[in-house]
Amino acid sequence: MGVLCMLVILLPFSVKAEHHTEDEYAYEEYPDDPDAEDVGIRAEIVARQQVTLAGEMAGKIVHFSLREGDWVQKGEMVAQFRCESEEAQKRRALAVLKSARHKADVNARLIEYRAISKLEHHLATIELERSQAELEVIEAKLRTCFVTAPFSGRVEKAHIRAHHYVRPGDPLVDLINENALEITFVMPSKYLARVAQGKRFRVRIDEMKKRYKAKVKGFGARIDPVSQTIKVFATLVGTSKGLKPGMSGRVEMKSLIKKREQPY
Repeated sequence: MGVLCMLVILLPFSVKAEHHTEDEYAYEEYPDDPDAEDVGIRAEIVARQQVTLAGEMAGKIVHFSLREGDWVQKGEMVAQFRCESEEAQKRRALAVLKSARHKADVNARLIEYRAISKLEHHLATIELERSQAELEVIEAKLRTCFVTAPFSGRVEKAHIRAHHYVRPGDPLVDLINENALEITFVMPSKYLARVAQGKRFRVRIDEMKKRYKAKVKGFGARIDPVSQTIKVFATLVGTSKGLKPGMSGRVEMKSLIKKREQPY
C-alpha cells in the first residue's frame, strides 16, 4: 500500500494589532441601554475660583483702574477707598498710646518706691491696654480701605469706576481664575452605578471643535426626584489651553458609562 503523502504549504501571514490614536476609542455597546448612544448631555466649563469682591465700608473710591479682561495677581490692590479720617484717627490713637505707655512706665518706677498706690498703677496699666486696643481697631478699619485680590485671575466685570461712592456690600469687581477650570453637567441618575469618582471620559467642546479628556471629581449632594438627574463635577486631564469659562459641549456618553476602562 502506498503511503499518501500530503504536502502542507504554510503561507506566511501577519496579524496587525489594532491601534487607536489618541482621539479614538473602542466603545462597548450596552444592549440593555439602547438609548445610551443617543443620550446628549450638555456640559459647561466653569471656573473653580470666582468671586465678587465687595467693599466692607462706605466711602468714595479714589483708586480703581481695572477693566474687563485685565489680569490681577494674588494680593494686588483692586480698589482703594478715601480714608483720610481713619488715617487721622490712627495718628491720634498713636499719640494717646504713647502718652499711656509713658504714664505706665513712670508709675511702674514710682510703685517700687511706694510713691503711688497700687490702684493708680493698676489703672495706668488698664489705660495702656485700652489705648493699644483702640489703635488695633483703627488699624483694622484702615485695612478695609484697600480691597485686594484673593487669588490671581482675570476681571470678568467691573461694577464701579474711580470716584464712585459705594456702600458696604456693594459689588466692586467680579474676578475669575480661568486657569483653574472644571466641567459640570447633569446626568441621569440611572448611570450612577457605572460612573464612579475618578472615572475618565471625553467631552466635546463646541467652540474649540476638539475632544478633551476629563475625570469625574464628584457628584451633587442629592438626586432630583422629578427629573431623576444628578449634577456631576469633573476636572480636565492634561492641558486646558484655549478653554474659557462659559464654553460648552457634549459629554461622550459611551466613554462615560463604558464598563471596561480604556487606556488613554
